[in-house]
Amino acid sequence: MSRARLMKALLFASLAAAMACGHAGAATAPAKASAAPRPRPPLVELKAGEAQLEKEGGTFVVPVLINGVLTLKFTLDSGASDISVPSDVVSTLIRTGTIRPDDFIGQQTYILADGSKVKSPTFRLRTLTVGGITLQNVLASVADTKGSLLLGQSFLSRIGSWSVDNSRHVLILNGVNGQPRSEPTPQKPPSLELAATPLAPPPVAAATADGLYQDNASYRIYWPRANQGEAEAQNALGEMYAQGRGVPKDNAAAVSWYRKAADQGYASAQSNLGVIYYVGVGVPKDYAAAVSWFRKAADRGLAVAQYNLGRMYAYGNGVTRDYAAAVSWYREAANQGYGSAQNDLTNLCAIYPTTKGCPYR
Repeated sequence: MSRARLMKALLFASLAAAMACGHAGAATAPAKASAAPRPRPPLVELKAGEAQLEKEGGTFVVPVLINGVLTLKFTLDSGASDISVPSDVVSTLIRTGTIRPDDFIGQQTYILADGSKVKSPTFRLRTLTVGGITLQNVLASVADTKGSLLLGQSFLSRIGSWSVDNSRHVLILNGVNGQPRSEPTPQKPPSLELAATPLAPPPVAAATADGLYQDNASYRIYWPRANQGEAEAQNALGEMYAQGRGVPKDNAAAVSWYRKAADQGYASAQSNLGVIYYVGVGVPKDYAAAVSWFRKAADRGLAVAQYNLGRMYAYGNGVTRDYAAAVSWYREAANQGYGSAQNDLTNLCAIYPTTKGCPYR
């Protein structure tokens, strides 16, 4: 090959490499020599409670094992109130099953370095391991895609003490405080919700020979109306038997009364029957049947049923997982002021902002 052809080939290869790295502007200039690899800290023998640190852009990063499955490098940031994970990383963790949708617990307002405030979805990391020390139920928040993985105070404050050995490039963790810092304890939201019928607080019920609980004012009101075919009263009796309110808990009786009302098209009973099939109490667990009853009630405009149906789509229970459908049903309920739907919709759109129907608000 001639010298001219060789130089042309080398120039073309350099330009192709530059474009592949997103530097198309280098087409009119000679390719820059590649930067020398960043020096890594020397490997040291780690003791219990120690983790190797690496210097990146003036900060330290440390390997963190999430939920016993995946290790990522987090920036050590004692100024961050919580663990912070960018939304695109959260999406990847969800797709790989490292975190689940039911790990999300709501949202919280954070104050940024510039003094501005932002609401971010929060979730729990079931386990977080650094330097061989594992903490359970660690609070984390979803950050903007441009954000960094931050190891903040929701982890550090639960360590007895910690320090950095600059000579060895090691994070030293001493003991565990055992309890999280004083802030709302992450709680898993209820999987599904009942359509409640207000009932008078019942006294202790006493059964009589005819089977009626005469000491229960609510029962005495609803029993004759239910037997006359009134759907609202039938649903109310179903709830009393399902929850043992004023009467002995009886799942079979609850199912029977719910079904009587649901067959008349009473939306609250249809939604409650959906919960019964979802949980599998008094009937075999059947997600498909639950979806069917939720849909009947949701089509009638019942917000709690719309919310429950949205969760079935979000989790893929009884239907193929479909976040767009989940957003659609959440939005129907949220537009009626249903708080749980508003929270779940906000969280889902934060994680999957390109889903049809997002963003919310």
